[in-house]
Amino acid sequence: MTTRKDTTEQHYYRAPLNGLIIGTIVGAAWPTVFGILHVRETLVLAPKEYPPVFTMSLIFPLIGWLTGLWERKVYTCEDPKKRRLKTKIIGAAMATFAGILMFSTRLALVDDDLLLNIKAAIHPLPLAVFPCAGLALSDIGIRLKNSKTPFILSMGIASVIILFITVAVWFYIFGITELSLSSHS
Repeated sequence: MTTRKDTTEQHYYRAPLNGLIIGTIVGAAWPTVFGILHVRETLVLAPKEYPPVFTMSLIFPLIGWLTGLWERKVYTCEDPKKRRLKTKIIGAAMATFAGILMFSTRLALVDDDLLLNIKAAIHPLPLAVFPCAGLALSDIGIRLKNSKTPFILSMGIASVIILFITVAVWFYIFGITELSLSSHS
């Protein structure tokens, strides 16, 4: 058995591929978990819920790949503190991008009448949880790069867990804003 010791340069060179693989893991878990939860809750399959779920499962690998491409540019930074800061900014920006894509996909494919009312400006506010998730994922990624654990598997599992926690918090806050807006009407 041989031991591979990757240099930092090799790790950053493979960052887009690693991001694509991690995004694919998240993309595969996304429809699986939502399918299980939906069937368990209703015991009936609802085809109207499939387009946004499957669209996002295809978008996650793209987001992972773009994150890896962007992170490869961070390698040129010599200062480790600046490199960590840039990595955290990338994580927050890409998680925010994922949240906006989830909101837009749901809006375009399911709730197209949402923009017709005056309350539409408040609906994106719960997306503020996604930058926090991106910062957490970036911190986990930085720690995993410096450890001996398998990066892709560990980061894939962490990404799935943090994504589902973030989406649950997003839905909870979204539900609270919906209830508060409907009580004022």
